[in-house]
Amino acid sequence: ARTIAGGFLFSEDEIFKSIDDLSGGEKSRIALMKLILNKPNFLIMDEPTNHLDIYAREVLEESLEEYDGTLIVVSHDRHFLESVVNKIYEITPTGINVFDGNYEEYMKKSFEPKKGKEVNYDYENQKRRKNRVSNLEKKLLLLEEKIDKSEEKKGNVEQLHSEAGIKNDIDQLMDLQVELDDIDKKIMIKMDEWEAINEELEELK
Repeated sequence: ARTIAGGFLFSEDEIFKSIDDLSGGEKSRIALMKLILNKPNFLIMDEPTNHLDIYAREVLEESLEEYDGTLIVVSHDRHFLESVVNKIYEITPTGINVFDGNYEEYMKKSFEPKKGKEVNYDYENQKRRKNRVSNLEKKLLLLEEKIDKSEEKKGNVEQLHSEAGIKNDIDQLMDLQVELDDIDKKIMIKMDEWEAINEELEELK
């Protein structure tokens, strides 16, 4: 039991703590440990990294990388997706596209020119189309930079949240949780915008 607890970053002293004395991140690690110990052959996770501290997120990723069962996960955490998934289901207005590979490979494939797609454009339409594609690609890059900065900010706040949990500073924990919720909301909005732009690019290419 101590070996398993150590794998979830609990020291010898911490394993004797009462659950009530644990921080939010530590309680999340306990929940993950119980989940993994149950050895389910099928997991469904919805935004599993939300509100996890850095340590809990690392433990979750490592555990799922070694998980032998089937995992269905919905997440806006690109680093998490890159670590654990090997098949992606893209839901579009016209149906579901299935891609075998990790998130980075999926992103590269998404922006490859479509082969065998014959569309006749006159010169003016083609020019407008190229300009639109160029503008959307620039907008997409800027949006990705904003998302990366938001993810970085989220990581910093999660670190402060974890430290506040260790100190059992309830007021700071509540303030930081509000800030985390606000960051998550902004990331979701940016990701929705990213998906809309990406869909339009798919149609234009």
